[in-house]
Amino acid sequence: MDPMPYFEYQGRPMGLQYALIAHFAQQHGLRVRVEVGRDEAELLRLLQSGEVDVVCYPVAKKSIEGATLTAAGVKVDSLSTSWVVRSNAPLLKTALDTWYSSGIVVEVTARAQQLWQHRRAVKRKVRAPFISKEKGILSIYDHHFQSAAKAIGWDWRLLAAICYQESGFDPMAESAVGAQGLMQLMPAT
Repeated sequence: MDPMPYFEYQGRPMGLQYALIAHFAQQHGLRVRVEVGRDEAELLRLLQSGEVDVVCYPVAKKSIEGATLTAAGVKVDSLSTSWVVRSNAPLLKTALDTWYSSGIVVEVTARAQQLWQHRRAVKRKVRAPFISKEKGILSIYDHHFQSAAKAIGWDWRLLAAICYQESGFDPMAESAVGAQGLMQLMPAT
């Protein structure tokens, strides 16, 4: 199972368990509201009190024996873990059990990885890296790199290389997470 069932990156919810419950919600016309617990005991308390409807975390089945809770949805038999719902929610249990199959994990994981790879890519136009290799001109921004490098005591070509790697010398480059410009700085920077 996923070592990070839920986390936020750039303000977006992520993780395998989140992706799975989001898929279930989408299939059933529901909306996901996340409540984060410190540990398994707190998650089960939130469920028993009715503050949440399902614990989307691989809970040890022995933790719910004799309780008013039942295993539902995502189950990993080799680890004896599963998601958990209240015993008095048979329709939710049935919906989760009907939706879940081992193939759904593969499908959701593949879709999440594809989306993540797409988001990581910087959208940029391909530009020739050298304006004049013979004259040692790397870009139209060389004079900026030279003055900035002098101020910080770096080789200006290192700054140019970073710029090329980050944006391909495209001042309009923007990554999917919001980094912008030649050096791909975040707006808060």
